[in-house]
Amino acid sequence: MKSFIVLAVVAAILASAVATPVRVAQPESEIPCAICKLVVDYVDHLLASNSTVAAIEAELEKLCSDLPKAWAGECTDVVENYLPAIIQAIENNADPTTVCTQNLHLCSSSMKVQAPFDDCSICELVVGELEKLLENNHTIEIIETELGKVCALLPASWASTCTALVNNYLPELIQHLEDDLPPQTACQKIGFCKPSATPVKIVIDDVQSFGGVECSLCELLFKAVEGYLAKNNTEAQIEAELEKLCAHTPWKDSCDSIVEEYLPQIIEAIESNETPEQLCTTIGLCSSEIADVAAPFDDCSICQLVVGELEKLLENNHTIEIIETELGKVCALLPASWASTCTALVNNYLPELIQHLEDDLPPKTACQRSASASRQIEAELEKLCAHTPWKDSCDSIVEEYLPQIIEAIESNETPEQLCTTIGLCSSEIADVAAPFDDCSICQLVVGELEKLLENNHTIEIIETELGKVCALLPASWASTCTALVNNYLPELIQHLEDDLPPKTACQKIGFCKPSAAVDVAAPLDLECSLCELVAKAVEGYLAKNNTQAQIVAELEKLCAMTPWKDSCDSIVEEYLPQIIQAIEDNETPEQLCTTIGLCSSAIANIEASPETCKICEYVVSLAEAMLSGKSVNNTQIEDELKKACVLLPKKFQPECSLLVDTALPAILDELEKGTPAAQVCTTLHLCTSSDARPHFRRAMRKAVHKLRIE
Repeated sequence: MKSFIVLAVVAAILASAVATPVRVAQPESEIPCAICKLVVDYVDHLLASNSTVAAIEAELEKLCSDLPKAWAGECTDVVENYLPAIIQAIENNADPTTVCTQNLHLCSSSMKVQAPFDDCSICELVVGELEKLLENNHTIEIIETELGKVCALLPASWASTCTALVNNYLPELIQHLEDDLPPQTACQKIGFCKPSATPVKIVIDDVQSFGGVECSLCELLFKAVEGYLAKNNTEAQIEAELEKLCAHTPWKDSCDSIVEEYLPQIIEAIESNETPEQLCTTIGLCSSEIADVAAPFDDCSICQLVVGELEKLLENNHTIEIIETELGKVCALLPASWASTCTALVNNYLPELIQHLEDDLPPKTACQRSASASRQIEAELEKLCAHTPWKDSCDSIVEEYLPQIIEAIESNETPEQLCTTIGLCSSEIADVAAPFDDCSICQLVVGELEKLLENNHTIEIIETELGKVCALLPASWASTCTALVNNYLPELIQHLEDDLPPKTACQKIGFCKPSAAVDVAAPLDLECSLCELVAKAVEGYLAKNNTQAQIVAELEKLCAMTPWKDSCDSIVEEYLPQIIQAIEDNETPEQLCTTIGLCSSAIANIEASPETCKICEYVVSLAEAMLSGKSVNNTQIEDELKKACVLLPKKFQPECSLLVDTALPAILDELEKGTPAAQVCTTLHLCTSSDARPHFRRAMRKAVHKLRIE
């Protein structure tokens, strides 16, 4: 949805501009700067997509209309007055991040733009999206999901407000829109916008200031009472439940005082359909100036509340299922902005918390050991894993081993010690050399195969799982891995059943030499492997419309996770612009890394021999036949040639598959240039003689005949 792309750009621009939470309405001079950066970034993406000027103008008109009214006019002014200059600057290769400062002078170099998002603006943004969703007659479930995506695109300091708004006020907002109220009026009705034009200020810093604790407790109690009334509890029952609730907060006395003094008024206000904000402001516990009081419930406070309740449940010897259910009820009593944290805590850390309590740790210490820091680390690792070519494996390691990793680091273990201890590294290969040769790839496959055989998996499951292992490797290693699995799996299984160790099994099929030194025909270079890793990551970042500055930042994290950080950083520093340009020109990682000289041509690593020559001629003859027949693309040709390789005698199949993987683009290029098929392999230096062994000629003719019959 186009509006989600707009919001992603808004979030990226404003998140990079904000160093501290929003506290006050911004000076007028800063808004044009923020809007300028937003427009420039959007134009940069549109130009990269080869959009025409007319198309850019149309998209920017939509962009400006999607912004809150307070900024829409500024956005339109920037587009009308500066669009030609913006386009010219970007086409002249100006850095988009400096256009507003150096070219248009709408930002000063010292200006740190702060986002003008307040509660009112966030509400108007949500209502604007809600209007579009209602126009399309979406169900309430789809509306909630789509608005959740909108909130998720915002920086965390605004996303919680956005999520709370959707969770708590969606039915009211829908009703206001059905009553034809404009967005700002609808937001005024639910207390997110003030009737005046003055932006609502958000106070975040001092939770002990007027109305801080009392206001948050009032809203907490209001929501709890709503739940009890929905269950038809009497006032006495409600008072008893609130007493328990207050006992779990760090502010028990204040909470008890509010219940004692204001409970009848709270019940009356709920029955009169007042909102928590209205009631708590009316009775003087919230200031009318505070639209969204920063709750004194931080992660630590919520954790202590959960642990207090958990202690009581453990004293009564409840089962884990009952404990989870009861703690879920506690979380449900909290306002939405705290409830999600509470639920995540219960879902992810309950076993640890139980263990800490059984070790007689006090609640605060238990919480320090468990949730807060670990959750932040987990969130950062989730981002990091998403940017690697091995996301699923990376996520699995985080999910399974993060507590052990944190504990090991706190115990001053090294990465090598830790990863060996938890079984992810062998003690013999804790410091792994980067380049994978055929022998290393084979031993990797055999190691995985051993685990699969121990679990008595079927041959089909084994093939599927090993296919996943191969897919995790960079392309230059994956093809060898795939050929190994496709052609030698039954033999490897037999060797393992004969109790041969992995290296001996690989020696038996010719992937490892008996001596320790492995003389491979095509050594895989570290720089080449790192280049392909970086290029593959950049492909993912560009697909998400990341700017070059964002890509550099993400690659810095990626390089830091490899054992070859300095080499990786050097490649990023020296070649990133070329890599980006090559990917935008639809080059593959293999092609671009060869072009910039970090990988040698794969064809050059294939040693010419009579067998290689005849395999090449075999592949060329089939490729020529496919090109002269019905319309096929390169991928289809490659797939058919891979099938053809399997029809050859087994000892020729790996080389045939390797030649298709590495030489096919050059072969097709020669054929398309008009090079006679008989000369292609000589041109590519894969043939030095026309001689061929008779048994190979017969095998090739038989394979071609079988392929044509099929």
